[in-house]
Amino acid sequence: MPRIEVTLHGSLRRYAPGGSALTEVRVDEGMTLGGILELLGIARHSVSFGAVNGRKAAFDRVPCDGDKVAFFSPFSGG
Repeated sequence: MPRIEVTLHGSLRRYAPGGSALTEVRVDEGMTLGGILELLGIARHSVSFGAVNGRKAAFDRVPCDGDKVAFFSPFSGG
């Protein structure tokens, strides 16, 4: 089972186990970023985008063992 380091930014932190923004999850082989969201109980519409190893990635991307995944909540500025 691949181990993925997941960082949840902004309002998504409330979904992190133990309330920490950074967590490590074990995923099934071939699981996509969208699947990781489901695993963590996060609705897709709650996320503006995801990244793998610091690069924006599609939700159908399959991360590899040891990858660093980040999810960002929608935000606005002014």
